[in-house]
Amino acid sequence: MGNGFSYRGVRFSSEYGISSAIGEIRNDSGQDFEFASFSLNVYDDSGSLIGIGPVIVSNFRSGQVKSFDTGFTESLDSKASIGMSFDMGQ
Repeated sequence: MGNGFSYRGVRFSSEYGISSAIGEIRNDSGQDFEFASFSLNVYDDSGSLIGIGPVIVSNFRSGQVKSFDTGFTESLDSKASIGMSFDMGQ
């Protein structure tokens, strides 16, 4: 992902037309954050963006690994790939 963050173990589940993504994110940025904001991007087989899930992590200290969970209204059954980006933090 870059910026001193990495993610792993992202898995998807769907129920009643709503999908969720659960995974872990690691802070190796060398900074502590009261909160950090990320975007989890999901792409279909052709590489087109089909959904963006917001991820907010509170009290994120350097060296910590924290779990996250984010929801999507789009069906993610055909997801081909994911990407995650750091948006901002304080």
